[in-house]
Amino acid sequence: MGLYKKCGKLKEVCQLFDKLPNRDVISWNTMISCYTSMGMYREGLGLLSKMAAEGVSPDEVSMVSLISACTKLRDLEMGKNLHLFLEESSMKISGSLLNCLVDMYFKCGKIGEAQKLLGRYEINEVDVVLWTTLRNELLPNRSVVTWNTMLNGFCRSGGFEKARAFLMRFLIKICASIGALYHGIWVHVYIKKNQISIDNIELAYDLFFEISEKNVFLWTSVIAAYAMAGHAQKAIDLFLEMEETGTKPDQVTFIALLSACSHGGLVDEGYDFLSKKSRVYNIKPKMQHYGCMVDLLGRAGHLEESANFITSMPIPPDVSIWSSLLRACRCHQNVKLAEHAFKHLTETDLLNDGAHVLLANIYAKAGRLDDMSRIRMKLHDMGLKKQLGYSLIEQGGFVHKFTSGDIFNPHSEEIYLMLNEIEMTLQQQGLQETSLQHRERLAVAFGLISTSEKTTIRIVNNLRICGDCHSFMKVTSQVYNREIVIRDNGRFHRFQGGQCSCRDYW
Repeated sequence: MGLYKKCGKLKEVCQLFDKLPNRDVISWNTMISCYTSMGMYREGLGLLSKMAAEGVSPDEVSMVSLISACTKLRDLEMGKNLHLFLEESSMKISGSLLNCLVDMYFKCGKIGEAQKLLGRYEINEVDVVLWTTLRNELLPNRSVVTWNTMLNGFCRSGGFEKARAFLMRFLIKICASIGALYHGIWVHVYIKKNQISIDNIELAYDLFFEISEKNVFLWTSVIAAYAMAGHAQKAIDLFLEMEETGTKPDQVTFIALLSACSHGGLVDEGYDFLSKKSRVYNIKPKMQHYGCMVDLLGRAGHLEESANFITSMPIPPDVSIWSSLLRACRCHQNVKLAEHAFKHLTETDLLNDGAHVLLANIYAKAGRLDDMSRIRMKLHDMGLKKQLGYSLIEQGGFVHKFTSGDIFNPHSEEIYLMLNEIEMTLQQQGLQETSLQHRERLAVAFGLISTSEKTTIRIVNNLRICGDCHSFMKVTSQVYNREIVIRDNGRFHRFQGGQCSCRDYW
């Protein structure tokens, strides 16, 4: 039966199963597993009642398969019944069973039930598989409330002493992804205080110089950090220092290095590094490296050169390549080349909502309102929706989320009063206000009213900051004497004294 199951021969498995004179729990498990492995989850669950009719009780293996089937079907009611059966049986809920139950509750949207179940166990009873489940479930859901609950609960309990080292890495990543700097600092302090050993690559680059033995992964992570912060020359200097130590760069190192050149407008250096990659290190360029070069040329305004570069690529360009060119056309308002990039992009990915939004914006800025309306109507007809932008700001131990025009924050009244105050200041500076309710402005206004003077305001954007908001942040940083740090989906912007670290090149 096991052989036929592995070969996907369901009919043969059923025939052998029916011929068995005494069907024990192992044969039933094989049958259940056969159904579930072929996606026939309901049929697998149906065998439970037949087992009971023959007086065979399921074991841990049976329950893991059955609960997993409930997870696939999102059958919460059946999953709860199986959980109740386990509670009333002599089976211990741990290991794979615990993992399956928590995964089932998460995927059925019952996060509270999962947390309640986990609350019955000590940290050392929860294995690596379950921590991976938590990571996979919490990250995609991006639930601020859920993550705050988990962060505060786990961090304050002191239970990390027995936790796996990768949980620390997980927490650092989460804090970075939602801009929770102070939670991140707390985790970092905890790591050092308890002498928890984690991979160097997971540490922030401010620890880089404390480490005596640096591998290529650590060098690359710091080069990438400098690139995101707009410190192109520092990234290049660090790369040269890495070479002097004899550490050989890899594919990712050159992606970080070319990205730094892109953010710094260093066209010649970008060409040199792309050549050096193949010539010195015999590393064949991949799509990401060509994408960085297209982005570099586009940002620098070399649009025709960027288009020619794409044509000369030894591999067919993908969506990311044409997207980079289209974004550059928006920055430099080249409508003709934008239409060319859009045509090739949508030939590969017809339902790319970002491409339609970009082209519509390019038409709008060019005053071609009929074309703008046509693209937006096409977007609507295809059932595509513009990706919702949001801004996150950490304050008082919580991460607050803002979307454009948001009125649901408990402090909305004070936020909009502050925005009106800022608007008056902008008018005095001779700046015309057009995007007062953009998400990052709401987040900044919240930061101004909820923090003390001279406190740095830190914001995370899931989308690129627009030009109007970029100007807004510069003026606000100067007028209110605040440092404002915004991380969008491409880089960091540090606004201070009316200037930005990107030098208006982003």
